[in-house]
Amino acid sequence: MKSRDTGIRPLVQYLESEASYVGFAAVDKIVGKAAALLYVLLGVTAVYATVMSMEGVKVLVANGIEIYHDTLTDCIINRKGNGLCPMEQTVGEIDDPFEAFLAIRKTLDRLSEKIN
Repeated sequence: MKSRDTGIRPLVQYLESEASYVGFAAVDKIVGKAAALLYVLLGVTAVYATVMSMEGVKVLVANGIEIYHDTLTDCIINRKGNGLCPMEQTVGEIDDPFEAFLAIRKTLDRLSEKIN
């Protein structure tokens, strides 16, 4: 499945759909800890990313998911380039994938309210 949406929202939408992604490989531009935790829930076997954070690597490797990346970085920054990505802040102290999913949805809802 392919999405033109940006950020982590497509992963949340895939998790909320009835489709199964167990055993699939994923290709993404940016994978930090937040995305990695969602990929664990999706049940993918491999993640290919242009940019991947060290925390994302830790989550994926700990869950037996193969990783491939072009650039490895310490952290994922926000779109303005002046701080940590809000999704990474959201999951900073979370290691459970389902707990991360719930926290990410809550943050997405809060951020959407600010825009509207």
